[in-house]
Order: sequence, then C-alpha cells, then structure tokens
Amino acid sequence: MTDLPPRQKIMPCLWFDKQAEEAVEFCVSVLPDRASTPTSASASSPP
Repeated sequence: MTDLPPRQKIMPCLWFDKQAEEAVEFCVSVLPDRASTPTSASASSPP
C-alpha cells in the first residue's frame, strides 16, 4: 500500500455582485457543518 499525501482543506471564496448575503446563507444551509466567516463590502458596492 502506498502512503497518500495529507488531504488539503478546501476554503472556497464566493464572489457575487448582487445578492451575496442570500447566496452565503443558502450555501451554509445546504452544506453540513459549515459556517460563514466575516464579510466586507467595498465602497463601490451597490446597496
């Protein structure tokens, strides 16, 4: 048996121009054991 390399942790980065908060809430709701991290918006982001 060969030794497998350690698994890497996947850290997705989501980018949305609109409805980002809703998209994050959906992703967190359908993926088990997930949580969102703090978010920020640029000054040029639409309201």
